[in-house]
Amino acid sequence: MRHLLVLVFIMAVTLSCKKDDPEVADIQPTAAFNIENLLTNWSTSIIIPSYEQYQTNVLELQKAASQFKASPSEINLTNVRSAWLSAYMAWQKVAMYEFGPAADITLRSETNIYPTDTAELKDLIKQGSININGANKLDVKGFPALDCLINSGSATKIVGRYTDSILGTNRLNYLEEVVNQIANNAESVNIKWSSNGGNYVNQFNGANGTDAGSSLGQVINALTQHIERHLRDGKLGIPNGNRNFSGTSLPGHVEALYYGNTSIELALENLNAIEAFYNGSNNDGVEGIGLDDYLISLGAEYNEGTLNDAIKAQFAACRNKLNAIPKPLKESLTSNKANIDEAVKELQRLIILFKADIPSATGVLITYQDNDGD
Repeated sequence: MRHLLVLVFIMAVTLSCKKDDPEVADIQPTAAFNIENLLTNWSTSIIIPSYEQYQTNVLELQKAASQFKASPSEINLTNVRSAWLSAYMAWQKVAMYEFGPAADITLRSETNIYPTDTAELKDLIKQGSININGANKLDVKGFPALDCLINSGSATKIVGRYTDSILGTNRLNYLEEVVNQIANNAESVNIKWSSNGGNYVNQFNGANGTDAGSSLGQVINALTQHIERHLRDGKLGIPNGNRNFSGTSLPGHVEALYYGNTSIELALENLNAIEAFYNGSNNDGVEGIGLDDYLISLGAEYNEGTLNDAIKAQFAACRNKLNAIPKPLKESLTSNKANIDEAVKELQRLIILFKADIPSATGVLITYQDNDGD
């Protein structure tokens, strides 16, 4: 009996220590939560519809570019510009899904590397070359290259370039090739996700663990990396001097350089899409099962409240700071730098929540590499 009492005492102390030990986290969800339901909502209600909408907008861009090639005019240029903007905004809703089919073809790099190498782009046009394949051509194609090709001047000046007797045809052929590559890549990823195509959706929904190869692991890594490197750094930190080697402003490095008032709008669209995905909300704003529900089911805490409340408050803080930056962004880099600094700081706080607190609560490991010590 004495030995039994000692054993019970030891077990009680051990359990008490585990409960109080901050290094020992209980990451098991409640029995009512099903990760596969979360993945299914993400894939069928958000990811696939977003890719479908993106492809639809890109096809409209392709149609407008084809009409412009057949008849270069200011009216047709206006149509190309409008279709470019719609497709670019739709891109912001899929840019963060760099896993699975998108990762297979490095979709983000193929679509949105900026700034454009304008010198090389002009050389290719002069040579009559439309060979823009390969890693060394990423900065002469995609939406940023189109921005240069259709927005870098007045409508009259742009149309004049495409009707020029010497290089006009070369420019038209180059414009067409850039658009066609965007369209082909959009179609490729869309087909691979589709249950009637590559059926990646089935693989995604079925990988319902929390290990590095799980869909949840891939999603959290992809979202975190995107917020860090492409939203915070690419859209704001690098052009503002917070995240580049020189520490000085680089106005030529903003997204949508030649369509200046759009830079902040693209950043906001991307932030809002990430927040909607976190909440499990589809493109119509109907909320389904999201990462927020999973964190609630885990009882994840943050300071004196819940981790979910902290994340939602941080999304709002980021949006407020982005809205406080006067347009165009390239001018605010010098005239309103403090506003951009504040937005970068708030995005950094969001990164910490995604990079440290969410993994701690869910047991997902952050596997991508960085070199800035975040």
